[in-house]
Amino acid sequence: MIRNLQSLRFIFSFSILVSHFLGHEHSTFGLGEYGVVGFFMLSGFVLSVAYGRKIEGGQFRTWPFFCKQWAKLYPLHIATFVVAIFYEAYYGRMYEWYQLVPPVFLVQSWIPDETFHNIKLRSDERRVGKECRSR
Repeated sequence: MIRNLQSLRFIFSFSILVSHFLGHEHSTFGLGEYGVVGFFMLSGFVLSVAYGRKIEGGQFRTWPFFCKQWAKLYPLHIATFVVAIFYEAYYGRMYEWYQLVPPVFLVQSWIPDETFHNIKLRSDERRVGKECRSR
């Protein structure tokens, strides 16, 4: 049963990826938004099935679980962040050092300044540029 749900999680995450590449204004039926909601709901269900018996039996420990999840996800975050910085630099967008610190600690959305958390792919800017020129 869980394997089937894992494939559904892949479909949700793929819909999020597609919506990012298409841009929000071209997203069909809120593809990304529904993908995020579905992905989180399904992930919560899968985690509750996987750890439910340990929680009920009092064998679940929060700190080891947190460390395991952190060790699994944080290296991927850093690798993706480094790739994004090189991608942006390739297209000529450079960042100040202070703009690079918050994403390392996963607190960029805590800062109410668009320059810290509103990084767009170049394809978005090209599309917006074409729309502005056509008006």
